[in-house]
Amino acid sequence: MRLRRFSLPLAVVALVLATPGMAVAAGDATGWSLLADADASSIDERIAAGYRLVEIESVSTSPDRFAATFAPDSESGPAWWWYHNLRFEEIEAKLAEHGARLTRLEGYRSGGGIRYAALMVDNTGPAAQGWWWWIGAP
Repeated sequence: MRLRRFSLPLAVVALVLATPGMAVAAGDATGWSLLADADASSIDERIAAGYRLVEIESVSTSPDRFAATFAPDSESGPAWWWYHNLRFEEIEAKLAEHGARLTRLEGYRSGGGIRYAALMVDNTGPAAQGWWWWIGAP
């Protein structure tokens, strides 16, 4: 019976991934939504509408397009930020600027080099946790 429970959500995800630019909301019960082929401004619009970006995957470059998953933003949790088209050094600078830690990092080839999309969350005060990151072999 477990398979039946997941068949509808998986079918919805498959439909979204097969339909570029389509946005899907799971409904009022969960409030999550997915943009399957979004540019940065579409992601920012969803954030401005009260959603928190929780997952990001590069779909294509030139221009940058992403699959992005959102949850309702209760605004009661720690501050968070998202960036794209960053080089390694720029990620380090943003982490230091915000006192943040990474929650998601997606590398992709763009403009002849490696760029990154990053989700970060406040890592100060009660939100502080020990963490580390590296690119390549540790």
